Amino acid sequence: MQKFIKTVFMLSLLFGLIYFGKRFIETDYFKINEITVTGENNLLKDDIINKIENLKGNNIVYINTGKLEELLEKDARVKKIIIRKVYPSKLIVELDERIAFVYVKKGDDIFLADRELNLFGHISEMEPKNIPVVMYSDEESLKDVKIILSKIKNKDLYDMISEIRKRDKMYELVLKNGVRVITDTFVSSEKYDSRYKLYERIKNEQTINYMDIRFKDVNVK
Repeated sequence: MQKFIKTVFMLSLLFGLIYFGKRFIETDYFKINEITVTGENNLLKDDIINKIENLKGNNIVYINTGKLEELLEKDARVKKIIIRKVYPSKLIVELDERIAFVYVKKGDDIFLADRELNLFGHISEMEPKNIPVVMYSDEESLKDVKIILSKIKNKDLYDMISEIRKRDKMYELVLKNGVRVITDTFVSSEKYDSRYKLYERIKNEQTINYMDIRFKDVNVK
């Protein structure tokens, strides 16, 4: 009998804790009153805030952050999103944004693209950047330009490039001073680096219109 009374008491205590705990959780104390979004792209931050502003006033305990992250990551400008709950009433949204590595020109429009040439916005959506403009015409040339970009690891060379384009059956890096560097997908990172150093060494000694770096011997004219 004593054991039965003890069991009933413990169950009553447990149900009481659950009941009053639930009542406490559902008070205004746990209603969201602040949402903070961190990131560099102000336009993207504003768009994210507009999408989740209606969460204010909802109970933070019942917010499914996983589903919310999945929904917001459908935005092409977003690489990854992490949403943290800061109890009792604050949400923090941390943006990992796609970084504009190049511009991609398609017809009369210019788009933002990351290092893998994933398009994620129009040029008007971000402050102007001093980055190359890429032009390709089909899937094959897109694949080739990706390979060429992946080989250019020398930042000083990358910073000098104005355009990357296909011309006839070859690819050109057009430098900001108008010099054309003729290249192809098989040119290695090491060759880009050594040819950049060669260019820096001879550019003040002769007029250079183009450099063909596809072969063992560099053709400079």
